[in-house]
Amino acid sequence: METYGDLKNLIKLIQTKKKNSKIKGVAIDTIIGSIPGIGYVKSAFDFYKAAIKTPDSKRPNSWLKRLDVDDEMSAIVDDKVENGFLQSATKTFEKQPDNKKLNPDFDMNQEMIKYLDKKYSGRTLTGVPSFNLVKEDTFDKFFKKYSYKFNKGYPDMNDEQDIKLLESILQKDFGIILENKELEDFFNKTNLFSDYGELKINPKGIKFSEIPPKGSISDTLRNEVYALIKKLSDDPKITDLTDYKRGEKGKGSSLGRAEFKFKGKQYLLPIKGTGKEDSTSTDVKEGLVSMFYASDIDSPFSSENFDSRIEQLKGSFQKGIPGETKDVKDEILTFLGGVQNTTRFIKFLNQPLSSALAIKEVYPNQKLIRTGDFDDIRTRATQITGYPSDKWCPGDLYVEISSPGDVKNIEGIETLNDLFNDSWGENDKPLVAVSLKQEAAQGGKAKAMLQQFTKVKDDYNLTKDERNYTPDQYREGIEELRPKIQSLVASNDNIIYNFTDGELKDDQTRGKYAALKSIEFLFRSFPNQKVDDAVVALAGFALSLTGVNPTFFKLTGKSSGAPASVETFKRGSAVELFGIDGKYEPIEIIDTPTFGGLKLDFMVEKAGEIHTVLLNARNNGTTQGTLEIQKIEQVSNQVD
Repeated sequence: METYGDLKNLIKLIQTKKKNSKIKGVAIDTIIGSIPGIGYVKSAFDFYKAAIKTPDSKRPNSWLKRLDVDDEMSAIVDDKVENGFLQSATKTFEKQPDNKKLNPDFDMNQEMIKYLDKKYSGRTLTGVPSFNLVKEDTFDKFFKKYSYKFNKGYPDMNDEQDIKLLESILQKDFGIILENKELEDFFNKTNLFSDYGELKINPKGIKFSEIPPKGSISDTLRNEVYALIKKLSDDPKITDLTDYKRGEKGKGSSLGRAEFKFKGKQYLLPIKGTGKEDSTSTDVKEGLVSMFYASDIDSPFSSENFDSRIEQLKGSFQKGIPGETKDVKDEILTFLGGVQNTTRFIKFLNQPLSSALAIKEVYPNQKLIRTGDFDDIRTRATQITGYPSDKWCPGDLYVEISSPGDVKNIEGIETLNDLFNDSWGENDKPLVAVSLKQEAAQGGKAKAMLQQFTKVKDDYNLTKDERNYTPDQYREGIEELRPKIQSLVASNDNIIYNFTDGELKDDQTRGKYAALKSIEFLFRSFPNQKVDDAVVALAGFALSLTGVNPTFFKLTGKSSGAPASVETFKRGSAVELFGIDGKYEPIEIIDTPTFGGLKLDFMVEKAGEIHTVLLNARNNGTTQGTLEIQKIEQVSNQVD
């Protein structure tokens, strides 16, 4: 059996009792004998129901074994829920093109978990099952015996005391272990996670005591943990942990979740932090760049050099930090007095050090300023433009190469902007504007890419063959494109791909295929972490990039301590994905069966103005897939 057509033909032959027939040279009688009850089915639904009920010990030695659901899972899922899954699965199988190859890695267990995850808002079979998914006898037994112990008459999964009580009851009386000690021991024995503190696993996720609950450092450390779990799964020598993938955002965490199998059981667990929240002020984060620039530190922080360097810094800058006020100096020294030699603080300090090293590489022996002329220039820019100073120029500090002169009497914004160098490393003008970003807190930016986007409506044409596709061929193409798009945006924290399953009408298939082809082509033209740049650039094109900002350079610090990456934003070209305090409103790709195309919904900020943007990707009715701005509306004059 090789194709969906073979599978459909098998079901028809069984229904019509043509048992002497063969499928790819295999007798129908042989196939029927391999799955109990399959010879009496009257419909495709009956066939798949019999297939998933195959005892694990009697699975057939053919592709049909992939239709079986583990006995343990089937035993606990409510019959109504299971029937709902079967109805959905049957429709999915029946709509597949006959010539499409059967997936050799198909797993009915995974398909059921995905169905439950989508249908019941993430309440899957990992850990304890949600009580509206389990069989009635389990449900009744639990509530008759234990409901009086809970304040609400049932366990509130947002109440830590209820969770602890539930863990105790389920482990003792039902044999269900919520806190998976075996998985915890496996992770601890690898010695890969010791830098992140004590590790605990419960139904809400894998928690680490040295990872803050939120913030850029939290994001950086959690991403590292996800990468380490993937490393374990990819190691051919490790057989207990397999099939890792990064789950979609919004399923328990803004960064997604770890989806993997441990000893054959499926887990869907986000990485969480339970450490102290990172409440360091902006002045400390930015002032540290000035401190490190003025210091002789030229390599990353590590556990070996951490303590001696902290003492060195506290002693060297008691009298002041060049370019900073006394208040900022005092706040930084107080902060340094409380840091600890842990992974969290090492990575935190490496990020401003990273930015300082990048500046020092091209602008050595200069002065970084965040007061004096810095304040006077920003005040004058606001007076001229009417924009808040950080919206005129996002520069958090300036490299002062020479004195800018009397800026208070400058009359025009172009004259003021001429004080700033236009290329990184250039020193012909008095100042260099530097915007400081931390590693995990960067948003999509639109550069001056108008020339690239003038071609958008011409580059996504359907080929001659594609224009003659049947609806089923378009459907097959759609199913091939969707995973490609998901893969292209999977590692980008600023994009969410929301796909709603459902049957497309025949007259919608061409438009949907053309739209997906357009988006896939656009995203493929950029590195994964720059896909949001491409989308935001389209909005920048529609808004016309004629802003008032001078050239500035965005430095993104690295927690490794290596010199920061540098991006150039030319005069008048800054459009950003809207966000507050480093948390960006994601770009939402909306893919539904009711619209023969795609919609991209997001918010951008330009010079303090916030706009909602709705971008359509669709077929224009002839040969082209087009990307066009359907709506741009200003929703606010400025960000508070």
